[in-house]
Amino acid sequence: MYEPTRRYALRRASPDEAEDAVSETMLLLWQQPERIPKGSEVGWSIGVCRKVLANMRRKRLRRESLLGRFVTQLLPAAPAPVISREPEISAALSALPERDREALLLAVWDELPAREVGRVLGVSANAAAIRIHRAKRRMRDLLKEA
Repeated sequence: MYEPTRRYALRRASPDEAEDAVSETMLLLWQQPERIPKGSEVGWSIGVCRKVLANMRRKRLRRESLLGRFVTQLLPAAPAPVISREPEISAALSALPERDREALLLAVWDELPAREVGRVLGVSANAAAIRIHRAKRRMRDLLKEA
């Protein structure tokens, strides 16, 4: 569970934030192992990490807004997560809507089945399969245009 969750977090946050999120995720899973569905451990772990990252972002935004514009300008910006070293693939992924990109990355890079993608995204397995299919089609179209 650790390594797939870590890879997921590293694609979505700076290395420091990703490590913090994975640590917090593993702690939460360790504290409540009875909540982890059998056979869906990786998807459950990634879903928890997704929520941890969202909470971290909200906290950071609140903190930055409290510190004000001056202090925020002094802090270095978090690097954009590296999705692919291929510029065409990165450009096509960036052009996808967020929900399509998320579904596609979970299915392809994290190698999760549609059922697990649905669990991570909080939708049914059928809705996840449809999102993945549409995302692949849109991605294919974008790569043809490039």
